[in-house]
Order: sequence, then C-alpha cells, then structure tokens
Amino acid sequence: CNRPPYIMQSSGGIMSPSRAIERPANTLFSGPSGGVIGGLHVAQLAGIKDIITLDMGGTSTDVCLIPNGIVSMVYEKEIAGSPVRTPMVDVNSVGAGGGSIAWIDSGGRLKVGPKSAGAKPGPASYGLGGEQPTLTDANLILGRLNTQGLLKGRMPLQEHLAMKAIDENIAKPLGLNTLQAAQGILDIINANTVLATRVVSVQRGYDPRDFTLVAFGGAGPLHATAVAKQLNMSTVIIPPNPGILCALGLLNTDMRADYAKTYLTSLEEADLNKINSIIDDLFSQAIDWLESEDVQENDRSIQILADLRYAGQNYELTIPASDQKWEPADINKLTNAFHQAHEREYGYQSTVEKVQLVNIRVLALAIMPRIKPSPIEKATSKPTPVGFRKVWWEHVPAKTPIFQREDLLQGHEINGPAVVEQMDSTTPIGPNEHAMVDTYGSLIISLH
Repeated sequence: CNRPPYIMQSSGGIMSPSRAIERPANTLFSGPSGGVIGGLHVAQLAGIKDIITLDMGGTSTDVCLIPNGIVSMVYEKEIAGSPVRTPMVDVNSVGAGGGSIAWIDSGGRLKVGPKSAGAKPGPASYGLGGEQPTLTDANLILGRLNTQGLLKGRMPLQEHLAMKAIDENIAKPLGLNTLQAAQGILDIINANTVLATRVVSVQRGYDPRDFTLVAFGGAGPLHATAVAKQLNMSTVIIPPNPGILCALGLLNTDMRADYAKTYLTSLEEADLNKINSIIDDLFSQAIDWLESEDVQENDRSIQILADLRYAGQNYELTIPASDQKWEPADINKLTNAFHQAHEREYGYQSTVEKVQLVNIRVLALAIMPRIKPSPIEKATSKPTPVGFRKVWWEHVPAKTPIFQREDLLQGHEINGPAVVEQMDSTTPIGPNEHAMVDTYGSLIISLH
C-alpha cells in the first residue's frame, strides 16, 4: 500500500520527514523511546498498566518507568556535554550490553563496561579477532547461550575463544576459575542494571515491587529475571520478538508536535489574560500543524500543560492543565496538583514556598491507526524441548531443557530451569520460576 514515511522522535511520537528536517534535535533519543512505546504496547495487551521497561542491546541498557500506562517525560538532557531542550521519554541509560568488556581496574577489582567490543571485532567468541572478554562470552560459558551460535546458528560462537579471553584477562589475574569469573561478569552487569532501575523507581518514590518488568532487546531477556529478583519484582514479560520491539513501538504511536513558551511568574499572582493569550498562540500553532498534516478533526488531540516549581528551585515538574481558558479555579487546581506531584516525586511538599510557573506547553497529537494483534494458536499438549544442555544457575550446574520460541503456543507452561531460544534473543527461566505463554505470545514469567 502507498503510505507516507514517518520518523520517530525522542518524545515517543512520530513526525513527518519535513518536520524532522526542521527539528533534527527531536530525534536524538528516538531509538530508546521506540522501545519504551513498544514495551507499553505489549504490557497493555497483557492487561498490565504499571511497568518498567528494560532494553538491553549490544552496548547499553535503557530503563524507563511507566506508572499507570503513562510514559514519564523530561524536557532537557545533556548530550555529549551539551544541553538539549526538547521533550524526551525519561530513559536512564547505562553502559551494559552483550558487547560490554570485562576488565580489572588498577585496584584489582573486576569491572564490566562501559567500553564495548561492538559488532566488529565483537566478543571473543565471535572469532572475528576480538580478544577482550565480554558479557556474551560469559553467557556462553555458563550455558545460557547456544554453542551452535546466535541468530538460529547464523552467528557461530566459539566457546574455546571465550574461555581463553576470560581465563587470561579475568580468571587467572583474580585467582578464579573460568566459571567463577564468568558468573562474576554476569553479577556485575545485573547489579549495574539494578542500580539504573532504582534511579527511575526508588529514587523517585516508586516501589519496583508494584511494577512488572518488560524486558527486550537482544540481551534483555538474558538478564531479566535476575534483575527482577534483586528488585523483589514478581513478574517479567518477554515480548514475542524482543530483538525488534523498538520497531513495534514505531508502529503503535501517534504523530506528535510540542509547543512551549516561557512565562516566569508566581502562579497565584499570574496574569490570567497573559496566560490565556500565550495558550491561544500555542493552540493556534498546534492547529496549523494539524492542518498542514491533513489530520481529520476526529483524529486530533490537544493537551495543555504547565512547568511548575517551588521558588528557588532549578527544576520543574510538568502538570496537565484542564482547560484551554484558565480561570482562578484552574490556578488552585494546578497548585494542588503540583504539591501532590512534588511529594510523590521527592517525598515532600511545601506550604511555605510559592509555586512558580515557568513554561506553558501545548501538546498536539494526530491519532494514528494501531496494529491489531491476532491471538496465537492455543496449545493442546505440553511443550516439547528440542534438546538439553548443561547450564549453570548461580554456581550450580543442571541439565536444562531447551525450547524453541516458535514452538510455544497460547497456554503453554514451562517450569524452570529451562532456556527458551529464538532468532533474536534467548530467555533463561531459572529454578523455581514459572513461565506461561499469554494470548498474544508474550512469555509471562512468575518469580515467586
């Protein structure tokens, strides 16, 4: 069919190529934001609203907290030392991925990342000339990855090269055996990922135990349950195609345009005429954009928001406003909403400090069609493993059944230990863990 192309934005919305040319900075965090929207889509299909997304690829891990189905946003980030002020999905990134290199610092401590072996030469086990031990090499040695290779065998892995790299660079210098060194690499990556997750949850007043972890990216499912356990989370969701979930996010979001104007004033003393004049101006810009994109009336959504802070603070919270034309009652509503949001985010609210208005924002959405998923085939018998191999589960080896993801049908259940393999990722299911395939093919893993 003849469909126009769209480009993902850092905000989680899409835009036309012509607008991307006008505002290229809006695409700087577009990759991670696509994954977040894809994770939200998968969770909604499973009927879950409170999630934390975990996107681990080859070089980095991105985590994002989504309370009650609402994606958290920020309006300024630093990129390569330069501040960028544009709406962005609130993703916390750390240098942890399949290519992360394990090394020993000057104090004799084991570290993993942030440097990565990349795709070429890649991990030592790729056999492309890489000699540094990586997270992929550690997962291979512990049996979590298939010795026949990744991508359904199209990316062969050489176990002896992984063992050599870990032995020479990690195990021998630290006086460990190969398996201990490999487990140490996994433990450090998992700990770093847990810390990144705490930044977007515990440090902002949210309890991870109230959330479900949605793990994707090529390496996300490999570490999902270990990370979730350390956070005392009870459920993990692995999407049907975790390696390409960012693409699914692009196909399940709306066109978006953001407009803002600064008006620095005490909220209770604000000039309502000036505020409403600013809103009218921003509203007109939003309407002009919707008209230029030929968006029909029924497919339009326009929201008004305000950036608020206590006087003297240098950071703001963005609070939704209810009406296009503000009245004194709206000022009171905004003030109360800000107090509540500040207490949830930072643990306190002040009845002494005045609330300042910093920016007025208008968010315009062009509602786009969504992909309509089809339920997968229902199972009529138990799932059958395609083989077995020795996998190490926290220093204890076990003969572990291996399942192919495409063989799993709706209603299939797997009790750990087990490993589920597919073209774009691998999912270990540990001892005392239970996995179930839901209506649309996601793996729902229960940890308690």
